[in-house]
Parts: sequence; C-alpha cells; structure tokens
Amino acid sequence: MSPVRSLSPPLRPELKVQVDKVMFDQRITAPGREYVEECISQGPARQAQGRLGNAITRFVSRKTGLCLLLESRRGEFALAVLLDNDPDVIAFFTQPPTVQLDILGEDGKRRTTTRYTPDFLVVRKNGIFVMETRDEGRLLDALANDSSQFARSEVGEWRFLPAESRFSKLGFGYKLIANSSLPARLVENTRFLEDYARVHAPALDPLVCAALKDAVAAQGSVALHELLGRGFKADDIYRAILAHEVHIDWGADRLANSAELVIHADATRRTVHQLLMEARRGPALELPGTIWLKADSTFEFGGHKFTVLIPGETFVLACRDGAAPQRFDVSTLLKAQAQGLLKADGLRPKVEADKIASHSKESLERAAARLRSVRSNDTTEFSARSHSRYRKLIASATSNLDALLALVDRQNQRGNRTPRFSEANGELIEQAYREFYNTPDCRTVMGTYAKYQELCANTLEFGEPVRPVAYTTFCRMEDDLGSTLERRGRRAAYQARPIRPEPEFEFPVNGVRPHEVCFIDHTIANLATVSPEGVKLGKPTLTIGVDGHTAKSRALILSYDPPSSQTVLMVLRDYVRRHNRLPKSIVVDNGKEFHSDTLIKFCALYGVNIHYRTPGQPRERGSMIERLLGATETEVLSEMTGNTRLMIKDTRLVTKAVDPFRRAEWTLVAAYYAIENYLFDVRANRVHPAIGRTPNDYEAQRLAETGARDFLAVQLDENFLLMTSPHAKRPYHKVDPQRGVWVNGPWYRHPDMQKLGKGHRLEVRIEPWNASVVYVYLNQRWVTAVGVNSRWLTERTQREVEIMLREQQRLSKLRAQQDRLTEDRQAFRANRWRPEHFDARLNVQQLEMKTLYDNLGISEAMRPSTPDDARTLEADGGATAVITAMPVPAKDASGGDAASPETANELEAIGDGQAASGRSNLFAGLQNFR
Repeated sequence: MSPVRSLSPPLRPELKVQVDKVMFDQRITAPGREYVEECISQGPARQAQGRLGNAITRFVSRKTGLCLLLESRRGEFALAVLLDNDPDVIAFFTQPPTVQLDILGEDGKRRTTTRYTPDFLVVRKNGIFVMETRDEGRLLDALANDSSQFARSEVGEWRFLPAESRFSKLGFGYKLIANSSLPARLVENTRFLEDYARVHAPALDPLVCAALKDAVAAQGSVALHELLGRGFKADDIYRAILAHEVHIDWGADRLANSAELVIHADATRRTVHQLLMEARRGPALELPGTIWLKADSTFEFGGHKFTVLIPGETFVLACRDGAAPQRFDVSTLLKAQAQGLLKADGLRPKVEADKIASHSKESLERAAARLRSVRSNDTTEFSARSHSRYRKLIASATSNLDALLALVDRQNQRGNRTPRFSEANGELIEQAYREFYNTPDCRTVMGTYAKYQELCANTLEFGEPVRPVAYTTFCRMEDDLGSTLERRGRRAAYQARPIRPEPEFEFPVNGVRPHEVCFIDHTIANLATVSPEGVKLGKPTLTIGVDGHTAKSRALILSYDPPSSQTVLMVLRDYVRRHNRLPKSIVVDNGKEFHSDTLIKFCALYGVNIHYRTPGQPRERGSMIERLLGATETEVLSEMTGNTRLMIKDTRLVTKAVDPFRRAEWTLVAAYYAIENYLFDVRANRVHPAIGRTPNDYEAQRLAETGARDFLAVQLDENFLLMTSPHAKRPYHKVDPQRGVWVNGPWYRHPDMQKLGKGHRLEVRIEPWNASVVYVYLNQRWVTAVGVNSRWLTERTQREVEIMLREQQRLSKLRAQQDRLTEDRQAFRANRWRPEHFDARLNVQQLEMKTLYDNLGISEAMRPSTPDDARTLEADGGATAVITAMPVPAKDASGGDAASPETANELEAIGDGQAASGRSNLFAGLQNFR
C-alpha cells in the first residue's frame, strides 16, 4: 500500500504551554526538549504505511484537535482511543522523530546501529513517555531471534532494551505494549460513551437520575431491557453510567450487548451478580474437529490465568478472570509454549485420542457392527478369534462411545504411501516448479515437465541420469508445489484463498450501534441514460453509503461526474438530508478521492474518523458495501430497459439491434428515484438474513437500546453546505484589490476585497453547481464573490468550466506549435466564455444533475441575489458549532500575519468543544490499564 500523508494543523497554543510546563517540571534535558519541539513542529517523521495487511485510520483526537494517522486497528487505534480519553494525558503524537539505536552484544559492546521510529510520543502530567504497540506473535519471534534486545517479565510486560536506553537519556520513559494486552472491552465502551462527554451533550436530569438510582438500588442489579420497559430512556441510563451514579465493570461488561447488559447499584452488587451467574453456567462443551486447545481448559500467559471459551483452527477465544474475551492466534500460543512462556493443561499433542469427526460414516458403521457382535456374542458375522481381539481393544473403555472408537478400523490408512522416487528426484521436481512454473510467464504444466526432463538428463544419480517420474505423477504435485501468488500476483492469490471469516470479538469493524460506521463506495451503473429531450448521456456513477451495524442504506448519489471528493461530500450531504446526522466513522477504499484535503479537513472538523480498507482485499472490510452494490445491480439496474449488462463480456458480439445505448429510455432523475425506492423502501423493509428482521425494525430497536443521541444532530443549512463545498485546486489564493481572486480561469471579486492589500491570501471554496460564484473567507466571515465578465458562466457548473479550460489549453499548445504567433489563440482569448466553447452533451448532463439535486436541496450553499451580493454566513446555534471552528485567513484585515497560512485554526474548536467536564471521570478503568 502506498504511503498516506498527514494533514494535521499545528498544536493549539494552550496545549503547547502545558507541554512546556511538563518539560520544565520534569527537568527534561535540552536534547529531550529539542526532540519534543521537533515532534510538535515537524509532525510525523514518516508517512503511514499499511504493511502486513494493516488498515490505516485517520483518527480525530478530541483532546488535541489533531488528525492522526494510525497504522493498526488492534494496536495503534485502540491505544489512541485510550490516550484520547485519559484525563492524565495532555497531548500525544504519532510517529515522533526517528532516532538511532545502539544494538549491544552480550559483552556490552556496540554490535550495530539501527534507525527506529516509535508509534507515540505521550505527554502526561507526570512525565513524557514513548510508546510502541506490536503484535504478540512478532514480539515472540523477536525474543526468540535476539534475547539481548527484547525481554519479557513474569507478569507479561515487554521490554525493548535499546529503545529504553536511548530514550532514558532524553528523560523519557519507554513502554512496549503487546496488542493482546490492550483492554479491548474498555476501548469499545469508551467509544460507545464518549458522545455523552461532549460539552454540548445535555446533562442528566437530577429527577431522572434519582428515579433511576432508586430503581436499581431496589433490586441491586437490573437488566437494561427491564429499565427500558419501565420508561427510562437509554440516553439517560448511559449518562448515569458515565457520571458513576450506577455501576458497570468497564473492562468486562459490554454496553453494546443490550440483551445481556445488567446495571448494578455498586461494585459489590456486581460481584455478587457475577458469582451467581457463574454458578448457573455449566461447563463449556468441546467442539468436534478442533485442534490444540480444548474448550473450558485453562492456560497461564503473561501472569494471568485464561479459560478457553472457543477453540478454533487459527484462533482461540479465552477470558481472564471473568473479564472480556480476548482473541489469541494459535501460532502465538505455540510460540509462547515453545519458549516456556506459557503453561497450559489444555494444549494437546498432535497425536491424541480419535474423535468421531475424524472418521467416515462407513468406518463408524463397521465399528458399530463389531461392537454389537461382541455385546451379543454372535459369531455368525465375526469369528470367535475376532471377538477375542475386539474384547482386548475395548477392555479399558469406560463408555460405549470409547468402545466404539476403539473398534474403528484403519482402512483409510492402508497402502504404501511413501514416494516411489528418490529424494534427489523430488528436489528436481521442486526446482522445476519453482524456476519454470511459478513465474509470471505462466508456463503450462506440460512445458514445465519438459524442463524437468532436461534437469533429470543433466543430473547424475549413482552414475546415471535421474529417471523422471511419469507425467501424471508430475501433474498431481501441482496442487502442492504450484503458487498462484508467484504466477498471477497477490490479487489473484487473494481471490483463490479460502474465505475464513474471523469473528471480530474485540474490535467490531461494522460498529455496535446505528450511525457509528458507514461504508461508502462507487461503481459505474450498467445503465444507459438519456435526457428528457432524448440526448444520449451515457452511464452514470452510482455512489452508496450503508450503515455497518444495521445494514440499512444511508445515502445515495447518482452522477455523471467521475468519483471525486465532491462526490463523497455530496454523499455526506445526502446523509445529513435524510438523517440529520453524520456517521462517527466512514470506511472507504484507497481511491484518491478519499485522500483529498477537502474531505480530510471536513471529517476532522466534524470529528468523523476515516478507516481505509486494505488494498486489494474487498472481503476484509468491504463485503457489506460490495454486496449492496451487487444487489442493486442485480435487482434494479438489470431490470431496466437500456441496461448495459450485455456489454460486460464481449462488446464485439453486440449488434445494433441489441445495442443497449440505442434502447436507452431512463433519465437520470427517474433512475435515481427507482434506485432510491429499492434501497430505502423495498430493501429496508425486507427481512435481512444476517439480523433476522428488517433493517428498519432493527434500527428502531437498537436506537432504543443504545441511545437516540439526538444532541448529535447536524442541520442541513448554509453552514453545512458551505463546509461540504470543495476547495479550489489551491485552498488559498492571493487577492488583487482591483480584480479580486483568480480561481480556475475567471476572476472573482467582492466589494470588501478593495480594502485589502495586494498579495493578501484568502481561503476559497468553489461552488460545484454554479461556476459564476465562489465562496471566500473574508474579514472573519464567508462571503460570495461573483465572477467578473462571467455572464456565460451563470448556468455552467465548475466541471464544465474545467473541461473547457483543459480543452482550451490543449488547443493553445497545439496551435502554438503550429504557429509561433498564435493568432487563433489570441482571438479565442478575446472571445472566451462563449456558448460554443462548451460541450453540449456535457452541459445536458450537468443540467440533469443540477435539476435533481436542486430539488433535493443539496446543491448550492449560498445564492447571491445581485452580482455584488455581500451575503455572509451567520452563526446558527443548531449547526453543531461549525462557525466557531471555521478557519481564519492567512492575514488579518490590517495585513498582519496570522498564526499559519494553512488552516491552522480550522480544528481549534474541536479540542475545546470536546473537553467535557465529564472527561475526568470518563473511564476510571484506565487507571488499571496504566
């Protein structure tokens, strides 16, 4: 995966003062101060990379206002959530400056050096720490390879000795944390409740709080559903939990599991309730076909005792002392056992007693016949001698099942399965497959066999050439020696890999409540469209957003424009239009439109995290949106006249009589409402196989259980429309007092620009649906600047103008090469902005789109009534404090320099707006984690 760059604004001044105070109080040395200053001023030392299949996340820190790039969902993302909600943490930064580590040998002398970039630099009230998270399996491998660098204590704490030595010289502490030791349940509960810790979140009504406490205290422990049945709202219950008016175990109870959540009066009542539940719970049953670990067995690892809940072939789900289940890779446990770091009574050897699941139906029937014959002493089917042998086999059996398994024959193991060729011949076969078959040339097996015969002829064994094996034998080895990865690449190997879904017990990728995770993706709709006048407009692009938890469609955009940041922002506009909400996180692929500066700044401003899917692996986190796009294609578009499914396989076989583009009859507006009806009416009221009910019913239930959170509402007003208007190619433009600002061709002016000095830089946002205006942040307000001499642009969109300018530049360069005087180009410049300069078909496409989204109310943000309209955007109390978070221009009205030419203060209000009074007591369980 290609590196991803960070777009974080500078640290807020008040936080910088607190960081300086910590360095002064802790007597940090001068090199340590320089290290912290470089980390704050320079940003991440390296670009984020999704190596080893990791998923990159843009995490918006409410504590610092920074947009941090995290490289691991189970490691860095989980730790970032804990740090962001820890009241003792002042600030934290990702990828601090790279340092040089000295690798020492056993004699204490420097053996070599290496460059090292840690994950986090954390500034706490009691000091500065460098933190690193790694997978437990990788740490065990590193410990086995070089014990002089890595060490592990008896209580499970990992140490990286060279890093500890290096950062101690700077006055910092160093912590190496294994991903499996991070409290996953605490992270999930933190994410679940942090909305209620915001400043603008309403406080808990004292009367409701008193009634809730009395209801819980009367019984000691009350189920959440029982409280909801008594008329209490889920929002009030979660506010009471946050304020510690009622009790749950933050590290063990799962707030998202509403069906089993129990609210307690205090910690003592919770302990009593847990003991009662454990007494009622029977032993876990063993799953047939599992290997290595038995259910309900125990093992000690990292100083803790774990009980196995679910053993699988690749992972084991175990819990520690009644806490939340944790997921361990089997390979990790085996490595730990080999190194003496794990003690277990459940680890079984490879050779163990046979299980029913390992035998065929026929072999079990034969064993049952032997057992019946022995029990009845019937010698008609089996001889007396056979009975004697069978009785010896079942003599130690304690049950009929053990006796049956003891009498199972070994017919499936009959025959000589040893290879008929020598070891040297086997090496030649492997060499032939490795050097000739497993290459991008994709040679056939027959061609590889010919190369193998040449190798045999040129290799002597016992003084004679090696005799090659038969061609059929050579072909049978293809399954074991052939490699799809080396022949066709990683994407083909991913498609051929068996689907092995792994349960997300620790960090659910689909979210745990409505409006938490939204999956967004595009596809080219296989539908030829026309205008109402019959102009053929081609195939539109379909963009859909779907809720990960409820499987309910959230937003829909149908556009003739290729996917861009504008398309994604339009999806978010439609999301707010339908739900008056924004998702907490969006999951997208690695298209360039999802990495645009405009989208990143918008998501940072509204606190929306961006999770990037692993490239080339749609099954990992994209199965839900891919399935929805496929269902829309199959159930809607394929039933429309003029669908282009016929063109998918071989366009050369399509004749005029069946050409779908000649049969097109659907307009963009009609297709939009047909798809909308399917997504939001038909599919939303159809029973979903994964949840067993309709998405609408399931969402209503989950909103009642997890909280409606109405205080998170976002209004579709001018504030929101403006912030979803994309920037120009450059966010900041210089001002000419007489002509205004130059944006993508024409000049745009506002009367107040004349008061500014020449060279003043202003932030500019374009209006995608009207090329005659742009939005400029001028004198601490957003105003509409109108194009100069742009009467031909009034009904044009920005895309039309961009394409026209691109064509103009191409023709100008061509004519310049043909004629140095370029008289035609000069004539064109003198008569620019003429109707004939625009593409007529493109104009019809844009008008169709503009008509549709004008009717939906998600097109233009600010419409000027006169050419020199000085309309400004006033603050609105219901706009989720967007205005207070808007950026300031690079220079003030007097021409003085501002804090930064970039959007330095665009996110300034985020940290202030989220520093809720309830944050200090948000997660008391964090003390145990530290």
